[in-house]
Order: sequence, then C-alpha cells, then structure tokens
Amino acid sequence: MKQIPDEVFDQLLEDCDKPEDVLGANGLLASLQKSILERILEAELTDHLGYCKHEAAGRGSGNSRNGHGSKRVLTGKGSLRLEVPRDRNPSFEPQFVAKSQTRLPGFDEEVIPMFAFAPEIRRLMYTAIAIASLHRGLRKSLKTRGSFPNDKAATKLLYLAIRNIETNWKAPVAGWRQALNQFHILFEDSLQGVT
Repeated sequence: MKQIPDEVFDQLLEDCDKPEDVLGANGLLASLQKSILERILEAELTDHLGYCKHEAAGRGSGNSRNGHGSKRVLTGKGSLRLEVPRDRNPSFEPQFVAKSQTRLPGFDEEVIPMFAFAPEIRRLMYTAIAIASLHRGLRKSLKTRGSFPNDKAATKLLYLAIRNIETNWKAPVAGWRQALNQFHILFEDSLQGVT
C-alpha cells in the first residue's frame, strides 16, 4: 500500500483538539471511513458503467449515473450513513458494501461477542420489556462513560450497570439466580458479596 505523507496527517489533525474530535461518532476517523467507502462505491459504479463521471462516452450509452441513495451500516464504532451511487438501469451491484449488507466487516468480530452470554443470561433478556429496559440502561451507561481502556473495563461497566438496573425492576425476574451464577463464573473475584 502507498505510504501517506505526514503532511496529510498534520493537515487532517489540525483542527482536532480533543479525543472526541478524532475518535467520536462525528470525528475524523468516522469521517475518513465514510469518505473512503463512498469513493470506493463511486469507483465501483465507474467500473460498472465503463466511463468516468461527466465523460462524453457516457452520453447515449443506455445507462448512466442516477444520483445517490442513503444507506446506514453498522461498524465496530457505531453506525455510519453512506451515500451510495445509483445507475438508471438498476443493474449496479456494489461489491465492497453490498446492497443488502447492514454490517461492515469487523462488526461481528468486535461487537457481537459482547452479547454471547450463557443460556441463563439470554433467557433473562428474552422478554420484550426486559430487553428494552436492560438495553436502554446499558446504552445509557456506555454513552455516559464514553471510551474504555480495554474490553475488561467495558465488561465490568456492563456488569455494574446490570446490577444497578436490577434494583429498579419491580417484579422478580425469572431466572435471575441462574443468570447471577453465570456472572459469578464469568467475573469470578469481581462479584464478591453480590447476591
């Protein structure tokens, strides 16, 4: 791969004063990822059509560019809205981010394993109300904290959030004891004294 000159990085980082400017949802990395993906999609359409944008060869070719459609995909860092180019004859099938694709490579490896809990814990979360309540509480905890030094820190925060959320539930949760036992197995010494 071609080496990017340091001057380019200096120019990109010029207006970045805090970590969120680089790593945040609307930060430099998200912007770069969006721009690169959209340029790849444009290049794929150019290859599909056989001519560059505004090129005379495209006039009367029977197929041409036809604006953009918006698409949301999930990444390891959150969701990303892409502007996907279209052609007049809807024959363009993007390869890098396919039409039906909702997750970018790496999402399943980075995010999904966090929710690969034991059956007892999954059973606890299967009812719609419990799922909504738990999900809202976990999202709020993660959003409030922001970033984590490592996966263990994120896992511990999720455990503490679940423990705090549990105190607000009015009715006893079916299977809570089995789920708590699974947490004791997963987090060993971290749950001393929790019942």
